[in-house]
Amino acid sequence: MEAPLPLEGLPPTPDGPDDDVAAAARRAVVVLARELNDLLSSCPIIGASSAASTRR
Repeated sequence: MEAPLPLEGLPPTPDGPDDDVAAAARRAVVVLARELNDLLSSCPIIGASSAASTRR
């Protein structure tokens, strides 16, 4: 499966080593995970199997 991931919501790249790189990285992972989750849950095969596993 190929699909573009929107990059809105990603934090800007740190200007230097003194910036809070860990917080920016954490925010980037959260945004990308949310986008991937939305993408995969809209896929008919994956979305259906995911819904079935939560009903158990």
